[in-house]
Amino acid sequence: MRTGTITALLMAVFVPAAWAADPPPALTAQSLAAARDAGWHEAVVSTRWGAALEQFFVEVAGYRVLWRGRADRSVSAFYGLPAADYPEVLIGDADGRPGLIRLIDFAAADADAVAIRASAQAWDTGGFFSLMTRSNDTPAVWRAAQALGWTGYNEPVAFTFGTIELRNVILRGPDGVNVSVYERLSPRLPDELDLRRLRRPFNAMQTVRDIDRTRAFYVEVLGFEIVNAGEYFNPVPGPNNFGMPANIVAEYPLRYGIFAPRKDTPTAVETVELVGAEGRRLDAIATPPNRGIVSLRYPVGDLQGLIDRLRAQQTAPAIAPQVVTLQPYGRVRALAVRTPDGALLEFFQLLDTPQ
Repeated sequence: MRTGTITALLMAVFVPAAWAADPPPALTAQSLAAARDAGWHEAVVSTRWGAALEQFFVEVAGYRVLWRGRADRSVSAFYGLPAADYPEVLIGDADGRPGLIRLIDFAAADADAVAIRASAQAWDTGGFFSLMTRSNDTPAVWRAAQALGWTGYNEPVAFTFGTIELRNVILRGPDGVNVSVYERLSPRLPDELDLRRLRRPFNAMQTVRDIDRTRAFYVEVLGFEIVNAGEYFNPVPGPNNFGMPANIVAEYPLRYGIFAPRKDTPTAVETVELVGAEGRRLDAIATPPNRGIVSLRYPVGDLQGLIDRLRAQQTAPAIAPQVVTLQPYGRVRALAVRTPDGALLEFFQLLDTPQ
């Protein structure tokens, strides 16, 4: 890429004069409504490399910037960070559907902040492992990502999941941000425009230490539904999308559970226990201002109902309910909980009409 283009990207992210206008109110309202009480609306990414991540999501994935500006100071208060209006960019697909990505530069909050999964392997638990997307041309996406300096846990790998043939690559980007790309080889998905690059994220993945404990948290504590669950065995030793040793993948199962507020969801959390591979626990550092995928934000219609449920389940919020201004939506009442492996989930209810 030309130096001028990179400079322009850096200026666009960090120079106030270059900040863009808000997205159309109808786009914001429609997107929020689609996710309300159904799934997560946006993933929050703490980053010092906002320009590089934005370049990937716009140029490689084909998404667009929906909003650019500074986070309201109530956001720093929510996370318990020094009061500041940190730069942020909200990115999504052309229709602004649920599965948005919010990049926030918390660098000024703590000079010693670390990347949560900078050197992490797939079997290291804590926080979020990846954002999951779809494509009809995984090899092209893999080449384009490599051209921007991204790497992977393996080359694109083909495998069979039930009756479906898939090809997958897990891309590794700046600040330990991973993007999983799934291509349906058979039966083939229609060649729609967004699949020629990357469809908007549909799941966020967590690697967990105990899938049964994780299921109990999502189902019993939060009241989520099980979208899918089971075990997967690699039929023979060989390369795999998580980069696990070949002998392990054929000997031990991958246990998984997919959870969402309801089954017909636009976005869900996919949790996997990589049996036989015990890694580090990154729970303690999986929080802002440390860098990486730090949170999922769920819009809800009755936050008080969730508060009452948590109290009945004897579960205290990780972040107590408070009023926050989330741009470009407006004022919300929000709280956050932590999963057993330290992933932060935020729930918010609109107090104002989306702007």
